[in-house]
Amino acid sequence: MIHFQHVTKTYKGSWKALDDVTLQIAKGEFVFLTGPSGAGKSTLLKMIYMDERPDALRGGQVLVCVYGRGWYQEWGKEARELHPGDVVSIPPDVKHWHGATADSWFQHLAIEVPGEGSSNEWLEPVDDEQYVKLEGRE
Repeated sequence: MIHFQHVTKTYKGSWKALDDVTLQIAKGEFVFLTGPSGAGKSTLLKMIYMDERPDALRGGQVLVCVYGRGWYQEWGKEARELHPGDVVSIPPDVKHWHGATADSWFQHLAIEVPGEGSSNEWLEPVDDEQYVKLEGRE
């Protein structure tokens, strides 16, 4: 799955190739990018394969699942299972957790996107009760 939330990319001269883009592409979905020259199609593709990065003023984190299966959950939202190739773009100040499923290991890259006045901070561990509820869904 590819998930972008409020992604902006500004080039020199204050030209915005992408402005507050939010999109989600589920595994197996087939997507066409269409639009005139300068609409941001190439920039979006470059951001998906991380050749370009969003404007760093906002900060946040990018999570890439490399191997195994894991969970990602933002507080107050449903958890989603992660598989190799899934990428999650996490805006700053979004409380979340990620970790392996009970029957798999989870190799991932967690990339901090620097931002003005923002940082990633470790919070309390996920309690066993919450984790067990997730494992019952599989």
